Amino acid sequence: MSSTVKNIIYNALYQVFIIALPLITIPYVSRVLGVGNLGINSYVTSVGIALSVVILMGLNQVGVRSIANAHDDKLLLKTFRGLWLLQLLMGIVVCLIYALGLVSIFPYKFYFILELPYLLSYIIDISWFYIGIGKLQNVIIRNTIIKLISVMCIFLLVKSSSDLYIYILANSLGQFIANFLFWLPLLKKFGKRVFHFKWIESRPFLKNNISVMIPLVAVQLYTNLDSTLVGTLSNTIQLSFYDQSQKIARIVIALLNSATMVLMPKMVKNRNNKDSFWKIFKISLDGTLCLSLIFMGIIIVNAAEFVPWFFGQNFKPMILNMMIVSFIIPFISYGGVFANQYSISEGLYKEFSIPYYFGAVFSIAMNFVLVPYMGSIGGTIVITVTELCVCFLRMFLVRKRIDWKKLLSGEWKFVIALLITCFSMTLVHFNIGSVFLNLAMKSSIMFMEYVLLLLIMKDNFIFTMMLKLIKKH
Repeated sequence: MSSTVKNIIYNALYQVFIIALPLITIPYVSRVLGVGNLGINSYVTSVGIALSVVILMGLNQVGVRSIANAHDDKLLLKTFRGLWLLQLLMGIVVCLIYALGLVSIFPYKFYFILELPYLLSYIIDISWFYIGIGKLQNVIIRNTIIKLISVMCIFLLVKSSSDLYIYILANSLGQFIANFLFWLPLLKKFGKRVFHFKWIESRPFLKNNISVMIPLVAVQLYTNLDSTLVGTLSNTIQLSFYDQSQKIARIVIALLNSATMVLMPKMVKNRNNKDSFWKIFKISLDGTLCLSLIFMGIIIVNAAEFVPWFFGQNFKPMILNMMIVSFIIPFISYGGVFANQYSISEGLYKEFSIPYYFGAVFSIAMNFVLVPYMGSIGGTIVITVTELCVCFLRMFLVRKRIDWKKLLSGEWKFVIALLITCFSMTLVHFNIGSVFLNLAMKSSIMFMEYVLLLLIMKDNFIFTMMLKLIKKH
């Protein structure tokens, strides 16, 4: 396996780890802190997450590419200083805006102050540097340890509903310390020269950073600030239902995106070999749709039993939220293949960006219409319909470049197999004596039935995967 693919996998797994780690603490804190406190936490963190994207200024895209193109230490240091100076200046501006918000508009001011280390952590987040030079493994291991320590602190120190401040501070400081560790190897290599800034080194990157940042900020308007809107237009309890119901779906999406992400370098490499390019793209598209649909079905079938078992009895009203929002799994994952693997690899940056802008405008407008009357259900409907529209728009914008007959051939089988599988599960009831075993048994049977139905329908993707497994053994 090449070092590039290894680093992509390491980074993908790390991103999944960051998203998945809260799942270890959710069953505990949802019971200890309660629905309202988790809503306050969601409200506070949604602002921090959205602003962090502005601070990073597209460096996870532009920064990685620029660092990778620096072929000697002198150019590497110059490139780093130029990029990080932009990040530092933007971070200062964002923190000043955040401070003004604390003084004037933010509710829960005490908790927003505790969230400040989280915001500062993105000023010193230079993970893009290590991705660019292809040396991410050691830093990821260190940061994983720090985050696990944060989880230990939550279990040891958060004991009652009055300990929300400890929960927020543990997550906030953990993020800051983790990002601080990125600097240790860099300072060891370059010393104080890292801080010898010159604006002339930053100027060449400014335009590209801003052009990449704008669509990423648009994404935040409907993937994070939607939580802020739901909390503002409704209340923290409704926000808690809205936010927590998406946790499992977002984990699945991260896993699917990470799994298909390793195909991106192959697609770029095979751009001039159209047969190989479309073959890889078809495999990625079929695999994404196949897995995303069954995961969606598993969540829908299990939601009524899973929610009170995992989150607690007080969260039972969000069962419908969880069922509805599960539809974002195929919408985001399928659309993401067109965005991240096709549009980016082909250099179609306009086609990549437009759906984000549409999603931002549509989501904000519809939240104002539905949330005041329908609460968390309204917000959940909005995010689901938004992702459906974004997915459709991604396909529509590249419609003239693609042979749809070949690309979509056979994909109807996944939908039929899913419908039959979900319907059959409504006729079967499990009562093993353990909720966990019930959920595990039901999910396993669903997955096996789904695969069996696809084999019966002679689906090419499933047959290809099965043959590869047989050859390996």
